[in-house]
Amino acid sequence: MGIITQMCGIIICLVLAVFFKQQRKLHLETRSAFVRVWQMVFLGLILDISSMYILRYEEFFTHDFAMIVCNAYLLTILWKQVLGVLYIDTYISENHDFKQREIWSYLVYGIVGSVIIIATPISGMMDRGKTGYHYGQATIMAYMLAIILLIRMIILIMQYRRQMTKISRWSASVWIGLCLTATLIQFLNNDLMIAGFFSAVGIMIIYLKLENPERFIDSDTGFFNALGFRRCMRQLDETGESVAMLYVSYEQVGHQMMIVDKEVRLEVYSFFDHLKNIYPFRGVEEGIVIAIRKPNDTLYILNAIKDRFDKPWGKHKDVYLKIKMIYLEDTLLLKSAFDCKKIFSFVRQDKKLHDEDMILIDDDIIRDAYKEEDVENMIQESIEKHNVEVFYQPIYSTVSKTFESAEALMRIRKKDGSIAMPGEFIEIAEKRGSILQLGAEVFNEVCSFIEEHNMEKIGLHYIEVNLSAVQCAYKNLAHDLIKTMEQHHVDPHYINLEITESASIGNEKVFLDNLYMLKNYGVTFSLDDFGTGQSNLNYIVAMPVDIVKFDRGMTLSYFQNAKAKYVMDAAMMMIKGMHLQIVSEGIENEEQLKIMEALGIHYIQGYYFSKPLSVKKFVEFIEAPIEHN
Repeated sequence: MGIITQMCGIIICLVLAVFFKQQRKLHLETRSAFVRVWQMVFLGLILDISSMYILRYEEFFTHDFAMIVCNAYLLTILWKQVLGVLYIDTYISENHDFKQREIWSYLVYGIVGSVIIIATPISGMMDRGKTGYHYGQATIMAYMLAIILLIRMIILIMQYRRQMTKISRWSASVWIGLCLTATLIQFLNNDLMIAGFFSAVGIMIIYLKLENPERFIDSDTGFFNALGFRRCMRQLDETGESVAMLYVSYEQVGHQMMIVDKEVRLEVYSFFDHLKNIYPFRGVEEGIVIAIRKPNDTLYILNAIKDRFDKPWGKHKDVYLKIKMIYLEDTLLLKSAFDCKKIFSFVRQDKKLHDEDMILIDDDIIRDAYKEEDVENMIQESIEKHNVEVFYQPIYSTVSKTFESAEALMRIRKKDGSIAMPGEFIEIAEKRGSILQLGAEVFNEVCSFIEEHNMEKIGLHYIEVNLSAVQCAYKNLAHDLIKTMEQHHVDPHYINLEITESASIGNEKVFLDNLYMLKNYGVTFSLDDFGTGQSNLNYIVAMPVDIVKFDRGMTLSYFQNAKAKYVMDAAMMMIKGMHLQIVSEGIENEEQLKIMEALGIHYIQGYYFSKPLSVKKFVEFIEAPIEHN
């Protein structure tokens, strides 16, 4: 019974070895630790069976040889658990120095325990029926030392359970449970030889749940997947190992479709699969993230990739692929190896680098990427903590000679209490998509302002709120804005939404659907920053705008450039002919004000009257008599 059970354990170990050998693997610390445990379990099974036969046929072996084999088996009982606790330690410790100290402490424990086992006599070797076994003080000592380590493993899992995934906790717990149960049973009843078999079953569970290389493989490409990437980057952070990273994307030359034909993609995957000393990970779209294990091989790998993509692909060799490579020479240049994907994404979205086929990530790119990340973190924190503030800049009516409206301008309150201006974060917010949350915060604040103040009493006809191009392309924009107005019981004619000329570029249908739904609800619109970018009166015709705003640059050009003066005069004539009103931004002195009034500009906005003000100061400003402003 004992030999058959242990032979089953050996078969389990051999089957695992065959599968493990054939599969593509990441060279992870956990994998190496697992292999060491597997080796000790396998050795223990071999020695256990050997000791059984030696005890059964004692007359054919010398006493010293029998002692050596039996002691060796007892040592595997101890060292299985020493290596087991080291394996668990690879999952719970992210501090490399701490992990090294732990390793040494367990190794010292194993060495001291081994000396004790060897120095303690094995007594009472005997044969019962057909199965030989041994017992005595050394056996008892081996099991006791092993049980102490098993208990230590349980304590580690309980202590660091939050640093382990649910599946890793479960797998390790099952393995420990099997080993502890078998050890206790065999400690109490020596002739039930099941410890080695239970250890093999435990190793099988660990393999299937944690160390199966298939867990880290993407089924479509054969490359490593996101889980494999995370495990690899985590190990780089822990060990401080130097690794070069490469991002490769490709597209078919002259092809109208975004996705390359499957046959060609498989050929590309096969090419990268055969490159040596690299870890290929599946990236976004057609991209591939590559970890170059030996940085000295980088030049060879880059040239190999370039040379292959210079040649045609496909069954008929008629498909040409254009590649773009982004290269990071060392992950140690980053705060964390995980950040390489963020850096690659930053470079891919950088319009200044869009046309370059080979981009080397330098210190400037890394600094800019981290700066963008810091700004995005500031944005998210401001949203979570409601640190998004709205300042209001008064708008003066040249007809009524009063302040009839105001533009709501976004500000973010930093941790130190200072104010972040839109120029510091708007572009990044639009790029990252957080402008949707910021815009919602601002609109909610504006609606709260209108709800809390008597607009007619303070003389305001409406508040202008900026909409970014990203917001205009958001399908549910109109629904969300209307919902917010209803929650605050805001009459929609108090809201004027400022849109830019480029707002329709992303999705014109969604953009216009949003505008007309809001228009029908009662909201009015301004065309903001007229005179910049792709200025075209066709925008005014297509969009349901009531007001056109000349940006500060165009206003100042009117006073400084004769050609700009003629252009602005012509534009004003056409805009007035369409019965639209005009706001002139950037007015800074009385002379400019008088010229704009003489031209028939309806509204004036600028520092001549006031800079953007906080809510309290803004209300005080517009409630004061006009002659004091």
